[in-house]
Amino acid sequence: MAMNTRKLALTLTALLGLAVSAFAQTTQTQATVARVTGTATVTQADGTTTALTAGMKVAQGATITTGADGDVYLESHAGYVTSIKGDSVVTVDEISVVSEGGQVKEERTMLDLKSGNLVAKLDPKKKSVNNYQVRTPKGVAAARGTDTRSHRPASQRSRYGKSDGTSITAVSCTVSTVGRSKRRGARPVVA
Repeated sequence: MAMNTRKLALTLTALLGLAVSAFAQTTQTQATVARVTGTATVTQADGTTTALTAGMKVAQGATITTGADGDVYLESHAGYVTSIKGDSVVTVDEISVVSEGGQVKEERTMLDLKSGNLVAKLDPKKKSVNNYQVRTPKGVAAARGTDTRSHRPASQRSRYGKSDGTSITAVSCTVSTVGRSKRRGARPVVA
C-alpha cells in the first residue's frame, strides 16, 4: 500500500512538473537599429537587401553587413546593445523572450559573427534573465551583464580564461570582457 501511494505521489509530481513547464512560452522578437554611421545594409531572410537606418526592425534570419566606415548599434532587448563594427558580417540567429506566468524568465540573443568585430554592452541588472551569445564557426562565446568585445581574427587562437576581467578566447573568436564581472568561472561554450 505504501509503495503504491509513493508511486502515485511521484507520478502526480512528475505530471504537475510537466504541466507547469508547458506554460513557459517563447516569443520571437525583433532587434531595433538604434544608430547607424557610415555604410551598412541588411539582407532579410527572403534575400532582399536594403540600407540600414535608425529605427528599423531586424528579424531573425537577417544579415547585417557594414562597410569599412560602418558602425551599427543594434538593441536586441532593453539594455542589450551590440555595436557591429566596420567590415563586419553578422546574422541574427535568434532574438526571443521566454516567459512563464507573465514573468520574463529569459531574454535570448544569438548572433552569428561571420567576419569582423562587435562590441556588446549588457545591463548587469538583467544578468539573471540574459542569454546573450555570439556564434562563430568554431564555437560560441556567451556573456551576462558585462561589456564584451568579439572578433574573428585572421589567425586561429585557442586560449581560454575567466570572465572576471581577463580575456576569453574561443577558437576563431576572441572575446574580451571590459571591466570586472562579479560572476566567476564563466566559460565559453565550444561547439
